[in-house]
Amino acid sequence: MLMNETNSIMKISTRSFLKKSMCILFSFVCLQASLFSQDVILTTQAEVDAFDPATTVIDGDLIIGESNFDNILPASDISDISSLSNLTSVSGSLRILFNENLQNINALSNITNIGINLEVGENINLQSINGFANITSVGGDLIFYRNNELTNLDGFSKLTSLGGKIDFFFHEKLENIDGLSQLQSIGDLIYFGNNDALNNINGISNLTYAKGIYIADNPSLQNLDGLNNLKIVGLINVEQNDTFWVGWIIINNNSSLEHIDGLSNLESLFGSISLMDNENLENIDGLSSLKSAGSITIENCNELTHLDGLSNVLSIHNNLRIVSNSKLSDCCGISQLLSDSNAVGDSITVLNNPFSCGSIQEIIDQNCPMLSSINDDIPTNSYFKIQAFPNPANDMLYFNHEGSHPLDYKIYNTSGKLLLSANYGKTVDVSGLNNGTYLLQITDTQTKESTVKKIIVAR
Repeated sequence: MLMNETNSIMKISTRSFLKKSMCILFSFVCLQASLFSQDVILTTQAEVDAFDPATTVIDGDLIIGESNFDNILPASDISDISSLSNLTSVSGSLRILFNENLQNINALSNITNIGINLEVGENINLQSINGFANITSVGGDLIFYRNNELTNLDGFSKLTSLGGKIDFFFHEKLENIDGLSQLQSIGDLIYFGNNDALNNINGISNLTYAKGIYIADNPSLQNLDGLNNLKIVGLINVEQNDTFWVGWIIINNNSSLEHIDGLSNLESLFGSISLMDNENLENIDGLSSLKSAGSITIENCNELTHLDGLSNVLSIHNNLRIVSNSKLSDCCGISQLLSDSNAVGDSITVLNNPFSCGSIQEIIDQNCPMLSSINDDIPTNSYFKIQAFPNPANDMLYFNHEGSHPLDYKIYNTSGKLLLSANYGKTVDVSGLNNGTYLLQITDTQTKESTVKKIIVAR
């Protein structure tokens, strides 16, 4: 047993360790800077205790615990990492894995940046990540999984930049990700899967771009409001004169999700969107700003009654699939799309929905009004002049007109569905409308003259 412990200690004391010493003889001061020039792997408490506490920089990876994905070795016995308290930088990846006795990482609080990935997984008693409180940037991925006692990510209060993806999965008690609220940019995907208690993702509300989004099997997730500043998902890769549309949004099997309004600013999706098996999803109005996508699939969303959120989509590069949504009865939101034979690049599948949405022909036969073809402003005569402002509007829309007759106002979506009506006043409250483009019909209640204006709601 003593020999095994000695061997373990020797492994870390000789593994790519470089100590540089400089003694300034004239002042009798010895300046000593310690660093590991390559990887450091600490698999036992004995190895951690033997680590030189004067070390400030690791020029390589730092692994605390076991890379034990095949369950060949037992979890590490590491519970105290105080010997690492002077570390300020890890140029490679920091991985904290399979430490069943580790409850906090406070000793890492002097680290300010991670060069590649930060991976924290299978630490079943880890309760706090406050030791990451001074990290401002991670060059690669941020990966967390199966940290069963972790309830929040408050330790990331200074993290502003992530070069790779966000990847959080299989957490039993993680309720929110508010600790990521300072994150301004990421370079890759957003992935949240199988987090039983996660009820919101508001912590990433400052992000405006991601290459892809995967949100699945989070039974307590109620909304996607944390994506409300996201405008572009995906990118275009051009290789050898061929164009590839890359990027996707997958929102599947989130049983408490009722709406996707957090996507209301999304304008371009270069890849595909999948909405499947979200049993309480009532509407997709959060897609009202979307103009184009690679493919769209809406399947087994059994509380969904209409597709108005797709009314501004003008083109789909590949496939449109609307299948087995048991309460879907109003498909006017895609009637304009279906009326253009070139709008969908590949296949259209519409089946196993209720009557009027059961097939492509049934949707066409609804004779949905096509008000979106009306010009911005068509008065019936020169007398009927009216201004609607501000446009874009936020909460209130105001009117100024030369006549004295009371007016009637109606607001439609671009597929012709009446959403709001009001009369006799000089204001209309549009705070209940999602971001998007609408058609405002104004009618003089006495002369019956009318005009139609295009308005935009934007917040």
